[in-house]
Amino acid sequence: MENLEEKLSAKKALFISSVRKFLSSKNRDNFIDCMINGTAYFNEAEKMVGNSKLQGKHNDGLWVTDLAESCEAILESYLLHIEFIKSHHEDMMGESYKKPNLHALSSMQRMVKMYCQKESSSHLRERFLKANLPTKGFDVAHRDDIDTANKYITLGIGSVLVIMSFAFAMFMDNPSYFKIFIIRSTFAVGCAALASFVPGWINVNVKGYVKAGGAIAIILIFYFFNPPAMLIG
Repeated sequence: MENLEEKLSAKKALFISSVRKFLSSKNRDNFIDCMINGTAYFNEAEKMVGNSKLQGKHNDGLWVTDLAESCEAILESYLLHIEFIKSHHEDMMGESYKKPNLHALSSMQRMVKMYCQKESSSHLRERFLKANLPTKGFDVAHRDDIDTANKYITLGIGSVLVIMSFAFAMFMDNPSYFKIFIIRSTFAVGCAALASFVPGWINVNVKGYVKAGGAIAIILIFYFFNPPAMLIG
């Protein structure tokens, strides 16, 4: 399983290279490269954590634990990066360092708080406070994507649609093309509603025709593909 740091290896290598270059030749341009490459590395990590939530990967316990541990390591390196920048900023830039905005790295902080040991999370938060850095992710819990009531409403609607589709298919003799269209559409939407309870993310990519993910992908699969016909064929 490829973890977060492995995916970020190219940006990390560029960041470390710029730091080494600055240490060998301390000038303003090299220092600016350090700041730019460091910001790019940490922002990309933050972005990837947010995207992994959208892709449904947080439903995989092993994967999300690995992700949280990677976030913890990256946040620790961020503290070292900020300490390094602060120690040289005034000499190189002629002004004192300005701390990041309140939401900086909040997604990674939230991952550490949710999935790492409480002791590790608390210790890391204290280090951020001591460095006068934002702790929004440690302090503000995430909101659930959908509340429990809506989940069961979705389950109920999906079940009703699937049952209706089976009933129409079993008891309707020689349905017209329009009725077949309605049955298949109802069945596809019902399956998509039920699939929302299954962990993970699904993508459909038919080159030159359609590209979709999540519920839309489920609808396309059950609408355009007919497993019984395939088996009989």
